[in-house]
Amino acid sequence: MKNLTQFTQINKIFLGFTLLFSFAATAQVKKAFTPRFSETVKGNVTIVANNMLSRSATANYDGEASNHDFTDNVYVDIDNDNTTFNSSSANFVNPEPQLACLSIRKVYLYWAAADREPNGTDLNSENQPNWNYNSVKVMLPGQTSYTTLTATGSEIIFRGRDEIGHFSNDPYVCFKDITSSVQALASPYGKYQIANIEAKTGNLTSHPSGNTGTSGGWQIVFVYESPKLPAKNISLFDGYAHVTSAVNNFDINFNGFQTVPTGNVNADIVIGSLEGDRGLSGDMLQIRNVANSFVSISAPQRASTNFFNSRITVGNSDFTNRNPASLNTLGFDAAVFKLTNTNNSIITNNQTSATLRLTSNQETYGLYLLGLSVDVWEPNLGPIELVSSPSGTVSAGSTLGMSFNVQNNGNDDAVNLSISTTLPPQVSFIAPTSLPAGVTYTYNSITGNLTFNVANGLVDVGDPALGINFQLQVKDECYFLEDDCDLSFDLQFVATYNGVQNPNLQSTLSSNKLDSCNTGNQLPNTINIIQPAAAVWANPPSDLDRNVECDDAAGLAAAQALFPVTDKCDFTLTKTSGPLVNNPSCPNEGTYTNTWNFTDACGRTISSYVQTIYIIDTTSPILDANAADLTVECDANSNTALNNWLANHGGALAHDNCGNVSWSNNFTSLSDGCGNTGSATVTFTATDNCGNSTNTTATFTIQDTVGPTFTVPADITVECDQDINNLTITGDVTNETDACSTGLEATYTDTSVIGSCPNESIVTRTWTLTDDCGNTTTHDQTITVQDTTGPVFDQTLPTDMTVECDAIPTFPDYTATDNCGNATVSFEDIRNDGNCPSNYTLTCIWTATDDCGNSTVHSMLITVRDTTAPTFTAPDDITLECTQDYNDLAITGDVTDENDNCATGLNATFTDNITNGSCPAGFTITRTWSLSDDCNNTTTHTQIITIEDTTAPDLSACSVTDETIECNGTDNETIANNW
Repeated sequence: MKNLTQFTQINKIFLGFTLLFSFAATAQVKKAFTPRFSETVKGNVTIVANNMLSRSATANYDGEASNHDFTDNVYVDIDNDNTTFNSSSANFVNPEPQLACLSIRKVYLYWAAADREPNGTDLNSENQPNWNYNSVKVMLPGQTSYTTLTATGSEIIFRGRDEIGHFSNDPYVCFKDITSSVQALASPYGKYQIANIEAKTGNLTSHPSGNTGTSGGWQIVFVYESPKLPAKNISLFDGYAHVTSAVNNFDINFNGFQTVPTGNVNADIVIGSLEGDRGLSGDMLQIRNVANSFVSISAPQRASTNFFNSRITVGNSDFTNRNPASLNTLGFDAAVFKLTNTNNSIITNNQTSATLRLTSNQETYGLYLLGLSVDVWEPNLGPIELVSSPSGTVSAGSTLGMSFNVQNNGNDDAVNLSISTTLPPQVSFIAPTSLPAGVTYTYNSITGNLTFNVANGLVDVGDPALGINFQLQVKDECYFLEDDCDLSFDLQFVATYNGVQNPNLQSTLSSNKLDSCNTGNQLPNTINIIQPAAAVWANPPSDLDRNVECDDAAGLAAAQALFPVTDKCDFTLTKTSGPLVNNPSCPNEGTYTNTWNFTDACGRTISSYVQTIYIIDTTSPILDANAADLTVECDANSNTALNNWLANHGGALAHDNCGNVSWSNNFTSLSDGCGNTGSATVTFTATDNCGNSTNTTATFTIQDTVGPTFTVPADITVECDQDINNLTITGDVTNETDACSTGLEATYTDTSVIGSCPNESIVTRTWTLTDDCGNTTTHDQTITVQDTTGPVFDQTLPTDMTVECDAIPTFPDYTATDNCGNATVSFEDIRNDGNCPSNYTLTCIWTATDDCGNSTVHSMLITVRDTTAPTFTAPDDITLECTQDYNDLAITGDVTDENDNCATGLNATFTDNITNGSCPAGFTITRTWSLSDDCNNTTTHTQIITIEDTTAPDLSACSVTDETIECNGTDNETIANNW
């Protein structure tokens, strides 16, 4: 939109009128009269008009009847256009054909009619249901089609149907300023055709009663000017006054002018009204004369006692340059005429006001327009042409040169001249470096008010033009982008001044151009500003993106405090802060998405700048306590202890910087230890919501260090012929028990101690119960074996003889029977040694002896000679574990087959020679066995015994604990060595 510095009202405030009326008249002034135009112009005013109701649609009506005399009045309609329901035209010709330069200053269109509802029982019934009363069709000179104009707001001067119950004949009056449309024509002269003025047809009875009659028409008022014409003060007022014989005497005061100081004072009057009957008199337009008395005005075709008489007149004649050209317009009056002012008896020299009165003593009429044009004595500074350089279009930040000339073309010197404007916000004033002598200025940078003050004596009649040059600074592009994108503004100055002779304040508007007649158009200069390019973001995409740890509140605040900037200006950015959108797979993580945008003053919204703040969690939980090893005894509670230890994370504690901690472990099972024992090294993992984890490791051990229990059988004494391996005799273990192992069976080993005789013994039976972990419990049982009966020989024994020692007769294996079943027959010889042990005499005694020494003896004498060495078989070579006793012949083997041709009862002996092996527990023994007879005949054999260590140490019973030392501890080495 344009920022218009408007001065039209300033022009009017110096000119005015007063409507005076008695208290009874108040209700009939339906719309107070206000100035539509009130200026001093070198020119005058004229009209064209026509009615819209008549006796025929196209023919003239020139009869003398009144409009209320008919019941069948019809719309005038001349255009043969089925889109219109009425139409008429009038021709406008040059009012001053003798002048070469004449321009149209203002063109005002009025249309008015009586519009009482057609249905007397329906107040809302319409005369034209498909048309609005405030619209009209207009065809200007040179045009071939209508343009529809619609009055709105204050352009609707009055409408009777808007009052409760309606008003009288329901008149309405509408106005439209068509100046610009007429000025745009190639020529303002020609046919003006108006259509579709809604009105009641036929007849019309007023509310509440009374035969008023139909009426309606249109009127165009032209204000024209020329530098060749004398100055006139032209005032046009519109409103609506309903004048009757009972309510009348409405006074209208025109002021703000001063007539010429000498000579005849000329004045013209303009009227427009409804319901002036041709046949009814008593309606008068009066004016106060110089004697301060009201006198009735008369004019050609208008008697002083029937002034409003259904005529359209211009000057002294009926205006007939129209179609139709009825001389009787049946209730519609329009006129412009010269006031008869003989000898200045009504308006005199140096007069500054005039009062007109509306009155009637019989007739009713409704006045909507009253104008007065009167010769004046005053200075005239028009036209003032305001020139800009460059003109039309400028760039933001540029300098705009402005200039205008002021010259007095009036008939009175101008004094108290000030030329002012209000600068629009798009520009500011640059203090001029030079102004004409006597010209000063004031400028308020806040309000934009700029005034040039001109000293008296610089604009007298006949003085040369006074030129004023200055500059304006167009605001920079940031103003238009940030504050206001109004890229077009109007600039117009108003000159206010008064004359020496005529002290009334006057004003002249500047014009943006002069026509060929040097007449200004009094239009503002329009300056267009090239729209600055839109701002863009200076930050590249993702420039404000940040990664922030989930516990970094300060980092998040810093990231949230960031904001982008634009490549120019300083815009108010609109930030839309997005909520935290959590990562479904990691609740501690998420994103904030913030967007900024701004809309510049031109309404251009920049695409949003997006910032993404990534909330991340890369920190593992923090261990407050590590898991601790735990060793428990194998018993009924050991599994419960294991489960509790696992559930308690081995005693480990942890916390996370952002969320909760969940624990897991890698336990699957205990190692397969002895019995129900075992161990597991378990890694406990503390994991936060985002999968960050911290580990701690400890070992859980179930050990068994307690031996099993049982009850040993009682001690017992048995005969040697009883079987001590028969547990039914000696007793058995039946109550083996262990806390960690099941299915145990006690075993035993017997250790015999020979008693008082070989077949008697004390058997120490050692019962052993070992659990799966090698814990052993032993108890001893004593079995006493006794034998008291000697054996009996089974054969007849030999008698004395002499033999060589190797020829000793072979005696049969004499046997004996013992009650214990294991009797032996021994040979005992009692010899008398000779020169060698085997040369002897033997007294052979056979003794049958049982295990307890019970014996039976038989003897004989043998003389023996011995020359042959004995024989025997050495034990086989053997390999033993280092834990075995190599001196235990039950393990390494013994010589049991000693033999000699002459001697008996020989026993082999041995000596050992040890050779070290590859480790301390491994070595080789060379065992030499020797056997000698009584005559020292000797035989030797060698046995190799290999000792080796193939069994690893058993650490199951060992207890080892972890040790942690500080890296900077002063006694680290000592602690490590001790451990």
